[in-house]
Amino acid sequence: MSTTALPVRAVLVDSQTLHSGSLAIEGGRVASRVGVPNQAPPWFAIPGLRNAHVHLDLSGVGFVRRADRGFAAWVLDLLRARGPFDPRTLERSAALGARLALESGTTSVADIDSSGSSASAVARSGLKGISFREILGATPLDAVASSLDRWFAGFSDLAPSGEPRRMRPGVSPHAPYSTPPALYELARANSERGIPYTTHIAETRAEAEYLRTLGGEFASLFETLKVAGPRTMPFEASPLAYLDHLGGLAPGHLLAHVNHPEPGDLERLASSGAIVAFCPRSHAFFGHRRHPVLEYLDRGIPVALGTDSLASNGSLSLFDEMAYLSVSRPELGARRIFEMATATAARLLDSGSGKLTEGENADLVILEAQGGVPGTLDEALQCVTFGAVRVIATYIDGARVGFPSAGGTDAVP
Repeated sequence: MSTTALPVRAVLVDSQTLHSGSLAIEGGRVASRVGVPNQAPPWFAIPGLRNAHVHLDLSGVGFVRRADRGFAAWVLDLLRARGPFDPRTLERSAALGARLALESGTTSVADIDSSGSSASAVARSGLKGISFREILGATPLDAVASSLDRWFAGFSDLAPSGEPRRMRPGVSPHAPYSTPPALYELARANSERGIPYTTHIAETRAEAEYLRTLGGEFASLFETLKVAGPRTMPFEASPLAYLDHLGGLAPGHLLAHVNHPEPGDLERLASSGAIVAFCPRSHAFFGHRRHPVLEYLDRGIPVALGTDSLASNGSLSLFDEMAYLSVSRPELGARRIFEMATATAARLLDSGSGKLTEGENADLVILEAQGGVPGTLDEALQCVTFGAVRVIATYIDGARVGFPSAGGTDAVP
């Protein structure tokens, strides 16, 4: 088994350690720390970035202007921009999104697959992570359950012949305003047999209004779309309490956004073991109130970073998310922001640690910094979290994947 040293001069092993030298890679894993290879370019390596919430199949839609009429009106505009529900178009869109993710240093994703068809494109890209099959609407429970079982059973065939299976299947009841309780319970039952689970929750105030009154902007959206809403009776407590009632708050469950917790919800989250996926620039795009990310972290609630989709964000780069947070929420600090983009969701998404320690999978990014190779831990964390870097190459299991930036890559094996 051959051993290769990365062509770098330093390695940000994790949020606590900067190694002045390189790493030896053997069998797709980090074998050891070594010195600087001869004639190594002025590059350094960091752990691969983990995107904890993304809709890759919306990458071809493009930016959808925020409707002043509210979130539900934006959803309607998004549906119009997406056009007919064509699985082939969604698959091509997901392939574009996967390429953009790899180009920007992402090695694992929690991707929402709205059609069941985009997972194949994501699997072919070489990315790791979970394709969460989205379920919602008024389709009979038995039909949804049968469709999910067929999708789970065929998932192992998605990896190209001879390639490792890096993506796993999951299930995603979309949101309380769009998904009936029976489908939430189906997702919970699947999670109890090891199928990963994610949902959008507490994303907007209108969500809570709909749960409590069956009215508001989501009721108007259903009327416009000529579809029935998912509930037949109001629920008086918060959306997170509703999710808890349906068994959706459990260790390892991934909760997208969680922008608007209500009294008692922080305690509920802290005791659940669930992970919050925070999408900072999408959050700002929709004009939500200040996200309680710091309160979550201070309570020990794990928070990972996501990008959401290109319909509500300017890129799929977690470097851009970190840079936005570094400026808008400096109280978080570079170390926490870096961990949110690397280690927090790694165990769930790819069974890794999000660190470049010995024995870990060599999922990493080679970078060029504007100011040269960082000489201290603080310098490395600052330049990474402020986005003052250029991606040279992305590695997954020790092999270069994706479409690196043009120029300056001849030394990358």
